[in-house]
Amino acid sequence: MNKLAVTAFAEEKPNLFISGNDQEQDWRMTEILVAIVESFLQGKDIDTFSSAEVLDIVGDPEQLDVAQLHRFDPNQYFRFIEVRDRSSKVGRNYVQEVMGKGRSTRIQECKIVSTKGFTRNAKRLAAHERIDLRLLFLDNSPRDQYWFSTNSTILHLKQTRVDRCILRVKIDNDYEDLVSEFPEVSEKLLLVLDNDLSPTLGVPVLAIFEKEVMSREDAENRLFGHIAFDGHFHGNPPITLTFDSPCYFVRVELDRSGIPFADGPRVVPVHAIRFFVSSRMTVFTSQIKARYDYVDAISEELLAQCVFFEFRIKERSYYQVFVQYGFKDGFCKDGCVFFE
Repeated sequence: MNKLAVTAFAEEKPNLFISGNDQEQDWRMTEILVAIVESFLQGKDIDTFSSAEVLDIVGDPEQLDVAQLHRFDPNQYFRFIEVRDRSSKVGRNYVQEVMGKGRSTRIQECKIVSTKGFTRNAKRLAAHERIDLRLLFLDNSPRDQYWFSTNSTILHLKQTRVDRCILRVKIDNDYEDLVSEFPEVSEKLLLVLDNDLSPTLGVPVLAIFEKEVMSREDAENRLFGHIAFDGHFHGNPPITLTFDSPCYFVRVELDRSGIPFADGPRVVPVHAIRFFVSSRMTVFTSQIKARYDYVDAISEELLAQCVFFEFRIKERSYYQVFVQYGFKDGFCKDGCVFFE
């Protein structure tokens, strides 16, 4: 596989939503790296989630390593990606397992990513079922032959953190506030209507915040206009969204006394969402940790390259990933993602 001599054009990153508190696990970081690369490969109109939880055909939750939906048609995931970070190649049995997950979740498209490769039988079955196979592996080529040849990076970072989310819902004839605090708010799911107009599809609260708040033209000034580059989170006035015709729903297990409903959990409409958000601006410096290539496992085409940095600040880990992709006629695109 030949490296390409390219000229890069920077591009704003597509929507990417990372949840979960187990980034310290190597297998989880591999899933996140795949989600980052795929978010750039799919473009701006696709939202990418890692991880994602959906309900299968019998209503049980199914965990997906990575899932994608169309930004302007958010009622159904159209693709999921399963990531296999093991010491051996992916075999036919695992491909069959992924096929079963696709049938149970009714998601039509899927990909499988391996860090070690695929057996011949796995490739044959995947080709028959039109499942794309990808490889993610460490690039050990000499640094001066790599597109990102520096040893360190300096980042001027703007961050937001949702400290608290209050959902105003109506149960029977009474309004009630449901409160989620940081970090649990990152796991909170709201429901949207599926194609049968049933509220069954889960969307993270943070994705709603990104769509309804961060996409506004005044978001930058509203959240960062009053703070300094001092590395500390600063509180902002609450941001409230109201819905005359509810488009989000939430599953409620207990009544206001903490007792399970006699008739089982209820799905109720969300009439308002109030976000309590902190912002900070910080300067970071970090040494390069690893470089990766993302390759089509069948054609061996190089699809993307990424450079991985880790920042340790006050005993917490923060990560930055630079991605180069879209290789064509000696040109390419690049982008960057920061997360914690």
